[in-house]
Order: sequence, then structure tokens, then C-alpha cells
Amino acid sequence: MAAQRPRWLVVLVAACGAREPERMLPTTLVVPDDIVVDGVDGDAGASLLRSGRYGELRELAMTEGLVQSVEFRNNAALTYLLEGDTLAADIAFSRLAAWCETRWNSSDFYGGARDFAGADALVLSPCLAIYKNWYWALAARPLPSDQSGLSATVVRLSSARLHAALEGRAADVAGGGALSVYDVGLEGEVCAAGAPELACADDRFGGEAPAGAGAARLEGDAAGLYLDGLKRGLTNYLHADFELGEWAAILGDARLHDAAAGCGVGSAESPVAAPCEHPFGLTWRAAGVSGLSSGADGEEAERARRRYQTTLSVADLDHLERLVGRLFDDGVPGDLMEAGVFRGGACIFLRGLLAAAFPREATRRVFVADSFAGIPPPRLDIEVAATGETHAKEVDPTADWTDRFVSGVDAVRYNFRRYGLLDGRVAFVEGFFNESLPPVLGSTSDVAPCPPPAGAPVLALLRIDADAYDGVLDALHGAYHRLSPGGAVVIDDWHLGGARAAVHKFRAARHIVAPLRPLPSDHHGAYWRKGWDEPGPGS
Repeated sequence: MAAQRPRWLVVLVAACGAREPERMLPTTLVVPDDIVVDGVDGDAGASLLRSGRYGELRELAMTEGLVQSVEFRNNAALTYLLEGDTLAADIAFSRLAAWCETRWNSSDFYGGARDFAGADALVLSPCLAIYKNWYWALAARPLPSDQSGLSATVVRLSSARLHAALEGRAADVAGGGALSVYDVGLEGEVCAAGAPELACADDRFGGEAPAGAGAARLEGDAAGLYLDGLKRGLTNYLHADFELGEWAAILGDARLHDAAAGCGVGSAESPVAAPCEHPFGLTWRAAGVSGLSSGADGEEAERARRRYQTTLSVADLDHLERLVGRLFDDGVPGDLMEAGVFRGGACIFLRGLLAAAFPREATRRVFVADSFAGIPPPRLDIEVAATGETHAKEVDPTADWTDRFVSGVDAVRYNFRRYGLLDGRVAFVEGFFNESLPPVLGSTSDVAPCPPPAGAPVLALLRIDADAYDGVLDALHGAYHRLSPGGAVVIDDWHLGGARAAVHKFRAARHIVAPLRPLPSDHHGAYWRKGWDEPGPGS
């Protein structure tokens, strides 16, 4: 009689010269044999996952004799990621990704230059979910790592899935029950509302077909229609077709050559033809589409000509809207703050959101904190919390940026006035964060700690878009202690190593274990909810 294999396997992992704690994982997740696609387990545990019954789902993953599909095993592995155990998630998803590789018969583990044109269509969706989850498992870990190969595979799998849908094979890539970290919680709400037929966070196309999406929106209540218009204005969607000329290339890349052939560049007098209209959806982002997001020389002049007020995508704004609503529903007290505002677009949106959707929250304010002089030169050496290493400040990605994203305080006030949203509930905090925040909120900095002044604001939301290690760390030291338990921290620059290192250093020093979740639009943002048992203002 064959020996029965264990239900659990103990996995040992060595990283950076030191062994990390052991992990016990269900054998089915680390020895992914006997896998079927779209198996007999129905929704593949998706309902258990969505309802937060993680332990029950993992117990099912160990059930002997149950034929478990790749969708089911993906969802069981995802429970570790949602609980913040990024090491266990990394182990499980790396094994599942290896299985995916066998289904498109390639020895190139990270995708190389292939476009998956010959891949089994049935595995596109579950394997896309697996690679997205593996990507975020690595991106959220404190250890520095390079996810560029995984990111490239996600892009190519997304493109292959999109092409299959555009070619009328949507049923073959419907997704089954495999969920990614972008399909649950607030992220799932954003993605489902924006593009229910395809997966969210698919980089270039974001799950939206690039043709025929159109710009019209006629449904919704008055507040929803107002906020939709506000997003279109802040992201400069209202004028983009007159200014941008690369839409034909995007259509061509999507193999929609007939549509691309008729797409010329619009002018100030005549817009582009209707088939060439930029669709308004989750992935619309003024800076991203126009290529003005690298910090290269000359971008600021072009950015000044294109008068958008935010570089955020529509999905970022949608997520911000839903996150604030969730905070208010949960009874989290306090004001809303952004540290690092550029032209003020996110803060303008928050003030409009309070006015349109939450008129009863009449005492909440929006704090607009920025140097209003651009990103300062690096000041601090970068400490890597997971390894104890220290790197010279010059390795911060922002150190050699020519463009420092400068927007003066008067220009930001002007932008508020243009939208009719400048009033006494908008408070400006001007200066570098290590100097400007302590007089308003106090500071927990190891270098210059100080208690909050009498009447210091209490925060429900802290959004940080400071780019650099110094700015992110200074903003956390200067404001997190005033964040209410249950409040939210949003980090806009998770793709930048300095910003990520600052977050991990701060979280490690304060033993913050709340899971990091991705923003739904791309891989550039992260957020977490402050634990209800963490010290709050006045503690």
C-alpha cells in the first residue's frame, strides 16, 4: 500500500544569509501535483475567501481525496497573503507558478519575450491570478527583491487574455473561481464596478478593452455624477484627446489595426474620431498615458502645459472614494490628510467627496501638506529593516531626478478655487515634513521627538505621496501617532525602493502587523488599516 503523504509540509527558507522562521503549509500548496483546471470544487473556494473564512478554506485544502483545481489552490494560498504572511504566500505561489509554466511548455520561468499566443486558454485566467498574487507577495515583503520579471509576465498574460476576449473567446478566459489580491475587499469593489468582464490591475489595459469603451456616463445619483465629473477634470480627461497622439499605437498593439488606421491626432479645433476616443475607465491616468511620469528633463514644462491636477489614475480615485466611505461607515474619527500633494488633485477630490457624498461629516477637514518647493535632495541614509543594512542616501531613486515635481502653494490654492472647493475646511501645512508637521501634530522621530500641541488634529486618513525615503519616513513620524485606530495609511509610491524601505522601517520599529494591500490600479501603491488595538491619539 502506498504511503500516505502528510497533510502539512514544513518549509525552511533561507534569505539574505539568515534562515527565516519555518512555515507549515498544506501539502497540496507546495507539492502541486494532480491539478486540474476548473475542477469539481465549484467556485474553487471563492465564496469562503470573500467571506473571510480563511481557516476553513485551508482545512479543505488538506482534505484527502478531494480533487482540487488550480483555482482552488490559488485561493487557499491567497488566504496567507490576505493575512499578511507574505513568506508563506511566496512559497505557495512560486510552486503554483511552476505548474503554470508546464502548461505553456517553456523553460523561461519569467516569461521572456513570449506573448502566450499558444498557451492553453483555460489556464490564462488562473495563472494570471497566480502571478499577480506572487508579485504582490514579493512586493509586500520587507526583503528587497526584483519583481520586474514577474511584472513582465503579468503584463503578457494580461495582454494574451485581453486578446482572447477581443477575438470573441471570452468564455475561454472567463476566470473561473481563481481570485487575485485585486479581486477581494475594496480592491475587488473598484475592479468589479469598472470592468466586470475582465480582470483588474492588468497594467497597460487594466482589464478594459481599449476600443468602444466611450466616455458617456448617464446613470447614477447627483453625487455620483458630480464625482465622476470631478475625476474627469482632475485627470485632464476632458482635454486629453486634443493633446495626445498615441492612441492609434495602443490600438495597433492590441491587434485592432483597422480601428488604429483611422485614428489621427486631434487638434484644438477638431477632436479625434469617435472610435479613437480615449476610453474613460479605471486605468485612465494623465501622467501615465502621456508618458510624463519618469522624472526626466523637460517633463515639467510639458506637464505645466497640460493642466491636469493629479497624476493618480481613475482607479486610485475610485479606491480613495470607497476607502473614505468605509472609514466613515466604521466610525473612524478624524480629518483627512495628504502629505505630498503636487498640484493638489487628491486633496481637491477629498474636499469634493466630503461635500457631495458626506454632507453630514461637516466637521471633518482636509489637510494639504507639502513643501510646495518640490522633492528635496536626500537627507538620510536608507536603512533596510529586514537585514539591518544601511545604504547611502544617494541610492534613493529620486536622488538624480531632474524634475522635482514643483508646484507652489499659491498654484494649489488656485486649483482649489477653480473647482469651487477652497473654504475654511481646507488647511495648508507648508514646509518639509520633518519641520512642518511637528508644530501641528507632534512627532515620534527618534532624532527630534515632540508631543502634539494642544488641540492637535486627529486623523482618519493619511495619504503619503512623498516619493523619497526621507519624505515618507518623516510623514509617518509626523502623523501616524495622530491616526485613529481603524484609520488608513495610503502609500502612493510603493514602486520606489526608498519609499518602501521607509515604510518597512517604520512598521518594524512599531511592530505593525496589519496586512499591506495593493491599490487596484497598478503596482505603484499600497495601503493598510491601523489596528484597532494600536495606540491612537492621546495614548
